[in-house]
Formats: sequence, C-alpha cells, structure tokens
Amino acid sequence: MDNEIRVTRRGIIGTLAAGLLGASLKPASAAADPQGQWSWVRGDDTTYVGVGSGTDAGTLRLEASGDVDIGANHLRLGTQDGNYEFEHSKDVPETHLNSYYIGTPTRTPISVGGDDGQDVLSFVVRGKQG
Repeated sequence: MDNEIRVTRRGIIGTLAAGLLGASLKPASAAADPQGQWSWVRGDDTTYVGVGSGTDAGTLRLEASGDVDIGANHLRLGTQDGNYEFEHSKDVPETHLNSYYIGTPTRTPISVGGDDGQDVLSFVVRGKQG
C-alpha cells in the first residue's frame, strides 16, 4: 500500500471543498503544473488532484503514482457524450477489464447488461479488423 491512494466519499468531498475554497482565495495563475494550468491543485508532481483553468477549464485531473482504489456500495459513471475511454501506455499492447471479489485475488465473470425488463440489446461490439 506504499504507493496507493484510497479514495473515499469523505476524502473526495473534503479535497473538492478545500480546492474550491483554495480557488476562491488565489488567482488561477497561482497554481501551475507542467501538464497544464490549474485553478487549484493539491499534492505533488507525481500524485495530485486538480481543476484546470484556461483551455483546461472544467477538467478534474486525478494523477497517482500508484493505484487508485474507489470503494462504494454502487459506483455510477456518466458522461454527456456517452464516451468512456480506457487508456494505457504504449508499452502495454491492450486494456484488461477484470473482475474480482473485493480485497481478494479471486476472479469472477463480468456480466454486461441484465434483465431489467427493457427490450434492449445488452452489448454491441463495433470496429475494424487490423
């Protein structure tokens, strides 16, 4: 756990509240990072959370030198454009999506969709060979 960040609802709310307060107390140009301009940023150059300014306004960036663990009863992600991206370094040839029992190395199946009474195709795969 040396290089892990544990993200909790209280921690996120506290960090965001501190950041919003900090942003209201100093100008946007007071916090800058080699990767962009910030309204506020907390952390160091390898592990931080920040809110962008200028061309990055409206962007929340969370950077960790180790793992980011999020625990919740239910986790919901939403986007206005319906786009979810899983990015990785050029050294890794593909993205892995794995399922485990919480806190164990025991793998479990991944289910896409489910019977909720709606007449909808659960999973569509599109792309081009090559």
